[in-house]
Amino acid sequence: MPEWKEQTENVYVTFKPAAWFEQQPVGPRPQVESQRVGLPIDLDKPVGKVSLQRMNTAVPTGRIPDVHRVLSVCILVLLLAGCQAPPVRPGTAWRQTLERELPMLGHRNWIVIADSAYPAQTSPGVETICTGTSQLETLKAVLAALDQTRHVRPMIHTDAELEYVPEALAPGVAAYRSGLKSLLKDRGAVALPHDQLIARLDEAGRTFHVLILKTDLTIPYTSVFLQLDCGYWGPDAEKQLRAAMAQGVKP
Repeated sequence: MPEWKEQTENVYVTFKPAAWFEQQPVGPRPQVESQRVGLPIDLDKPVGKVSLQRMNTAVPTGRIPDVHRVLSVCILVLLLAGCQAPPVRPGTAWRQTLERELPMLGHRNWIVIADSAYPAQTSPGVETICTGTSQLETLKAVLAALDQTRHVRPMIHTDAELEYVPEALAPGVAAYRSGLKSLLKDRGAVALPHDQLIARLDEAGRTFHVLILKTDLTIPYTSVFLQLDCGYWGPDAEKQLRAAMAQGVKP
C-alpha cells in the first residue's frame, strides 16, 4: 500500500502501511504523529481519513492545539498594548528627564543646550535628547530649574565663534545673540572655542554623566554648555582650604 498524506484545514497527517514497519529493524513499534497536532495514529487499524474535528477531540488533556495557542498569544498582545502608558506630548519628555536626573547630578556633570546639528557623541556617559523646542526656551527652563536647586550651580560656557557669525550667512543669529545675552546677564558666562568645549565634554563623558538637550535651532555655534559645580562650596572656599592644607593649619 503506498504512502499518502491527508490535508484538512492546513493540518497534515502522514500515513504509512503496516507492512512498511515490518521491514524496519526489530524494536519498539514507532508511532506516527501529525505534523501540527500531537495525535497518535493506531497503526494496527485500517488506514483511513482523519477529520480535523476527530483530531481536536482526541488531543490529550493539557495539550493546546496550535490555533488556540496563536489566538491566546494575540489576545495577550492586545491586552498588553492597552496597558501602555499614555503618549508623552512633544516638548515635555525632556523636562521630565531633567526633573528626574537633576537631583542626581553634581560636581563635574554637564548639561548642554545644543542646536539641531550638534553631533551625537559616543562617550558612554553622554545622553542626548531631542526636545523639539526652541533654544532660548530650553535654556530658560534649564536655568530656572538650576536656580531652584541648592546642591549645584552652573558654570556657563558659550561658543566663541558665535560673536563672529554674520546675519547674512545665518539669518536670525542677531536676534538669538540678543536673547542669549539677556538670559545670561550677570551669570558670568565665558566664551571658548567650540572644539575645545567638545573635547571637554568627550573627556567628561568617559567618567561622568553629560545630558545634551538638542533643540530645533538651525543657527551654528549657538550651543550653551553648563558645567555643574558644587552649589554650597565655591572657588574661594576651595582656595582657602588648599592653602590651609599646604600649611598644615587646622581649624
